[in-house]
Amino acid sequence: MTDTGSTNSNRRSFPYLWIVVGSLPAFLPLVQYWGDWSKYFYMGDEWAQFHQMDESGYWPWVFRFFGENFMPVFKLVWSAILFLGNGSYFLFVIIQFLLHAVVVFLLGYLLRLWGFSWFVVLFSQLVLALSHTHIEIMMQSIQMSNLLSYSFLLLLAIYASERALQDKGFSTRSCLIIGSLSLLGALSFSRGLLNGSSVAATFVLVGLFRKQPARLWLAPALPAFLPCLAIGLMTALAVFGKTGSSADGIPLTEVGRHYFYHLSLNPLYQQLRGVQLSPGLGLRLLVANMVLLALGLLCARERQRTLIIFFVFFFLGNGLLLSLGRSHMPIDTVASWRYQYGVLLCFAPIVAAIFDRLITFIPQPMIRLIPQLILIWWVSGRVYDHWKYHSPVWSDSRGTQIRAAADAKDIDPKAHAISGFSGVSDGRALELIEKYNLH
Repeated sequence: MTDTGSTNSNRRSFPYLWIVVGSLPAFLPLVQYWGDWSKYFYMGDEWAQFHQMDESGYWPWVFRFFGENFMPVFKLVWSAILFLGNGSYFLFVIIQFLLHAVVVFLLGYLLRLWGFSWFVVLFSQLVLALSHTHIEIMMQSIQMSNLLSYSFLLLLAIYASERALQDKGFSTRSCLIIGSLSLLGALSFSRGLLNGSSVAATFVLVGLFRKQPARLWLAPALPAFLPCLAIGLMTALAVFGKTGSSADGIPLTEVGRHYFYHLSLNPLYQQLRGVQLSPGLGLRLLVANMVLLALGLLCARERQRTLIIFFVFFFLGNGLLLSLGRSHMPIDTVASWRYQYGVLLCFAPIVAAIFDRLITFIPQPMIRLIPQLILIWWVSGRVYDHWKYHSPVWSDSRGTQIRAAADAKDIDPKAHAISGFSGVSDGRALELIEKYNLH
């Protein structure tokens, strides 16, 4: 992620305080639907973690694979919150929102660093902060792995960008920091392997096109990529043939089909709402995504295109890993809500850059302010308004009903009404609730 020339004037175009303010709306769903958030309870994969931790012992569990996931950093953070909160699920919810706000802040910081305008920064922050599709990530503590990984992704991109943009070069110390941030992301989440890989690919591509000396762009690329490569190979050797997606080998046709829909349906399918999934729709949305990415590159200023390329690499890699890992799942899961967070992180700045360039055709700066504010207001409302429909429904099915099942007097110990997970019966769930004081 390199560039030439002075960047100080662009990067200081507006105060950092605006980025802090832009991250605060991340808490709005928590504040507005506080009562719903207090109802959520442990479900699904979280019970698998309790069962494995109790069965294997703490440290073996930390370094144990979960499906295709090897995420000891996440497990250390998750278990620390569990023990410090004495089993409180609501504490997980609070920390999820804190991490969400951190990601929104870091995205704004990164965009400002590359000289994007206040409009692009605020537009991108609000889309990421407010989207109702984040409810699946925010309500389930196991999804904290996503937020940790995205935090390390942005920290890595910010650190590498600052070194490049300020012509500081990459010393041994800075390469170690880059490698460490890449490793932390890869050990937080299965798709954290993309963090260092996307940064490395961006450095290599930009370096090749600008014909810079190899040491200037390979220096940060290698330490960013090597941890991802090492963890990726270790994961493949450990779990290949043992998970649902790889039990019968890799079905390339199905992987390709999923990849097509990943690249086409995300993120527009969830934003259009109510459209019928079909190959024709997928093709039209794929063309729309290609147009958006091309326009983003054209509309961004020359120095900013490096960051757009970074987002494109991450989007393409994210779809590929999901296709490899979830090709055994129904095709309608491709655009699941849990997958929208990372996609919006990539697409919101690209769409904002297009709007920003179009608005510059208005000659008077004060007049430009009108469409800028209208767009921000409309898009923010558009991505946020469905919280009111989904928050009470999700909190009932993933909170109230689970708590009621755990408190019932006539529990069938062999059923799975509490955990919703086949590996943890209700009898086992009650043991875990008592041992870890889950509430």
